[in-house]
Amino acid sequence: MSKEKKITLSDVSNNLNQWIENADDIKPILENSDFEEVMEFLKTTLESGEKSWMVQSDIIRYFHDRAKYGKKVVKELASELGLSKSYCYDLLNINKEIFDKDPNLRQAAILNVSHFAYVIKNLKRIPDPVILLQKAVEESWSVQQLKSHIMGRPVEKVYISTYYKVTEDDTVNDDTEWSTATKLSNTSNLLKDGEGNVYLELKTLSE
Repeated sequence: MSKEKKITLSDVSNNLNQWIENADDIKPILENSDFEEVMEFLKTTLESGEKSWMVQSDIIRYFHDRAKYGKKVVKELASELGLSKSYCYDLLNINKEIFDKDPNLRQAAILNVSHFAYVIKNLKRIPDPVILLQKAVEESWSVQQLKSHIMGRPVEKVYISTYYKVTEDDTVNDDTEWSTATKLSNTSNLLKDGEGNVYLELKTLSE
């Protein structure tokens, strides 16, 4: 009977999404690799895209949990990777306090490391960080909107502007410098560019 092929770091090195989407496979991957191989892989993640921090978080957690002195290991990893100790501790705590409780948040496209890190730094203010982040996903909150909610301030709505030329068909972008602007309502403006063309700006809520 043939043995089941073990997953290795080389299997996921070119596809970090495979790592992120298969949390249950992470520990076996690390257990099947030696320390030098893991460290070499970890260094490559420093320039591997915006979600690579999740891989770093998993590996830091793995070394922390299996070491006799976890805090010392985190400091050593931070030094080896050229990262700050506070950032590495944030990654460790994100893994322990959030991913352990809701692994699905790993795949939330709207959330980046800044969302998670801000929550971790403000745990004393937050009754349930997982429920809060689930709400952030449902509402498509930016980091600033999440901060506002945590600080007890109103969460400002984000609008997307669409421009319609009044005189004749044309296109416009957000870099256009307007010579005059007339407010029609809270969500609409009448704008005129430097060439005298008039546009109607309509603002709609971002989904």
